[in-house]
Amino acid sequence: MKKALIILLCGLAAIVLLPSSTNGTCDSKKLNQQCAALMDNFSLVKFFNITDADVKKEYAYMFNKSTTYLINICDENSGDARMIVNIYRGKQLIASSFSQKSKKHYSKIAFPCTATGIYHIKFSFDYGAATCGVVSLGFKNR
Repeated sequence: MKKALIILLCGLAAIVLLPSSTNGTCDSKKLNQQCAALMDNFSLVKFFNITDADVKKEYAYMFNKSTTYLINICDENSGDARMIVNIYRGKQLIASSFSQKSKKHYSKIAFPCTATGIYHIKFSFDYGAATCGVVSLGFKNR
């Protein structure tokens, strides 16, 4: 009986101490609406609902020459604890929402595509940020 009580208390403590982002506290519906409102005159293509499980994933998209793409980053973090979005063509970094030089985060990336091809979008969270956010992708022909 004593052993069962100790196991039960340990289990309850583990549940209470889990990070809140894994308990589903992310309001992705609110973040989707926030990101959609930031699309300006771009056509919305896709939302990415990003959690800690998604930061290991890589999304591939065909981007077309003479098209400008807009990526909006919507998360509930602030300051240095933000989501980072990087766009690659092959192994070359094309655009990022974080400037290594100035250490500044940007909530939008406007990317004028100069070469048609497959581009890869990767997500990460900086400085132990809560692992939850939404990214919207849109386009506009030039």
